[in-house]
Amino acid sequence: MNHNCEDTEALLSGYLDGELTQGDRQRVEVIMEDCQDCAKTFEEMKKLRNEIGGIQYEYMTEAERLKAAKDPVAETGASLGQVLVIGGFIIFYGSCIYLALKGILADPDTPLFMKIGLPAMFLGFGILLTSVIIDRIRASKTDPYKDVEI
Repeated sequence: MNHNCEDTEALLSGYLDGELTQGDRQRVEVIMEDCQDCAKTFEEMKKLRNEIGGIQYEYMTEAERLKAAKDPVAETGASLGQVLVIGGFIIFYGSCIYLALKGILADPDTPLFMKIGLPAMFLGFGILLTSVIIDRIRASKTDPYKDVEI
């Protein structure tokens, strides 16, 4: 594969940080398989990153170390908060739909397409909303920028 090793260095850094798209990650992997210089550069970058990380931790104050450490109580509280908010929303959403549909479905003059279409529409909306919430929770766990402070 033809490539410029100098241009690949930026990609190697992004690969190491997990910031590349899938296509760029695959490109870097192919380059490292074909080019020993790029593979060696990547290993050196990885080694240097590990050494710097250890030095940074060594010179942190106790307060900085505590801040860097994950607080399991805070994480549990955040998870519990998410579950309670989502659970409360589901109960509220379901109750509103039940009350709205109760009269419509019980009325014999309501057309059949409304008796089938409205519940299907609300169910579809609920499924879409649930899938978006699940995707956002998954994305928040793998977000490389979640610890960035402004």
